[in-house]
Amino acid sequence: MNASASLDEVLSAVAKILLWCFVLGTLILFLLFGLFLVAGDIAYQVHSSMFDLSEHEFHMIWYCGMGLLKAWVFVLFLIPWIGVRLALRGMRRRSARTP
Repeated sequence: MNASASLDEVLSAVAKILLWCFVLGTLILFLLFGLFLVAGDIAYQVHSSMFDLSEHEFHMIWYCGMGLLKAWVFVLFLIPWIGVRLALRGMRRRSARTP
């Protein structure tokens, strides 16, 4: 086994991990959105009794949190996955051209 085959295997494993992390992060985001739709009123009642929040403030906090989660999932998992896949494609093209 040469070094490029080993690097190919490592990058393939990293790409799989990043893709699964992206999928799981997206599922968590959908779960949070579903919880907000189903139990948003209950969550508002609980939190407003503890923190004296208006309904508008609660919704802003919730939406900003989901937006931050979405941004981090894309930045930390999807964009690196695309980069690793492009690097793998370039490595495989170069290795196919050289005998």
